[in-house]
Amino acid sequence: MTQKLLIGIVFIVTLLFSIQSYSDEGNKGVVLGSKDAPIEVIEYMSLTCSHCAKFHNETFPFINENYIKTSKVKFEIRDFPLDGVAYRASIISHCISRENSEKYFGFIKYLFEQQKAWISAKDPIESLQKISAIAGLNKEDFKSCLEDKVISDKVLLSRKIGEDKYKINSTPTLIINGKKYSGGLDEQAFKKVADKLINNKN
Repeated sequence: MTQKLLIGIVFIVTLLFSIQSYSDEGNKGVVLGSKDAPIEVIEYMSLTCSHCAKFHNETFPFINENYIKTSKVKFEIRDFPLDGVAYRASIISHCISRENSEKYFGFIKYLFEQQKAWISAKDPIESLQKISAIAGLNKEDFKSCLEDKVISDKVLLSRKIGEDKYKINSTPTLIINGKKYSGGLDEQAFKKVADKLINNKN
């Protein structure tokens, strides 16, 4: 384990200890799809996680086209930052999309597509700021967002709920109609699970 990663984990653990209590119902993630869909998928992800990037770059487009847009799946993304950079990236993603959830999905899509470049930069937070500027967030607002306690607490609470309720310890992890699938799923694996659930409801 690298010193940089270790410092990031210690940073997150320290922040988590500052969270005393939470309401599960009051801390839902960002949702895409019909609320009446027969399948509910909750994804716990970290924006610096390479496996999460693989899932979003390769599998999520398939899920979106075949299940979300056809009202078969309601897809909810919840934060589970694995390090300090992911924690800050999650805060910024919510700040950018305060009034428009579609901007959230567009922003994290770009972050996952460009993940190797911005997280390997000499200063990943500076790289994140430059990407945020493209999304319309200037330097002053970027700094203010990182200091926003409401958003930062929400990100930490999302991780804490994941750990306490679902025993999440890696990303990506999918909760599909209440059942946990660690490590994400490829297209065929997701199709097998989803189609079985749909057929059982018919």
